[in-house]
Amino acid sequence: MVASVFAEEMLHLALAANLLNAVGGRPRLDTPRMLPPHPRRLPHGDPSLELPLLPFGAEAFELFLRIEQPAPPGAPAEGDSYETIGQFYDAIEQGLRHLCDRLGEREVFCGDPARQVNAGQFRHTAGRLIAFNDLASALAALEEIVEQGEGTARGEVWDGDHDVFHPERAEVAHFYRFQELRVGRRGAVALWDRKTR
Repeated sequence: MVASVFAEEMLHLALAANLLNAVGGRPRLDTPRMLPPHPRRLPHGDPSLELPLLPFGAEAFELFLRIEQPAPPGAPAEGDSYETIGQFYDAIEQGLRHLCDRLGEREVFCGDPARQVNAGQFRHTAGRLIAFNDLASALAALEEIVEQGEGTARGEVWDGDHDVFHPERAEVAHFYRFQELRVGRRGAVALWDRKTR
């Protein structure tokens, strides 16, 4: 279960890099500013959230749950000091929509398509690796990241994919997978979801 989250987080990193490439940027993960010592804070995130290096266990699960916490329904988009990752991605979506309205999609999505990775180059996840060339593809990728990570602000626990290790099972978002690990019971979230409907 944890391995599937790690694989999907690498998918999210590839999608974010594709988005940056699509708008003419250049992803850089090896700059000194991106590699501060631990504990550290998420860039532009909630300043009260520190990310220490932890051994696998209950304390790490609590940290993972805080990082993947779903945004409350109606939560505002926040590009700085965001409380949830979903609010941060909502701010990116708003910014893209604003730029496309103001400048046009061709101006916004001006990056070299050869710099993007595509589905043929990414495996081991049920998610979709999307190459971007317009606003619709960018919004689909942002939705993929949020649904897999925290679910949605509408209270949906399922991420829309099938479990990569057990394809007959529907997959829950990362936040709910960590809840299952915390309580030590696979399917506990599915029972909770049925009771709350």
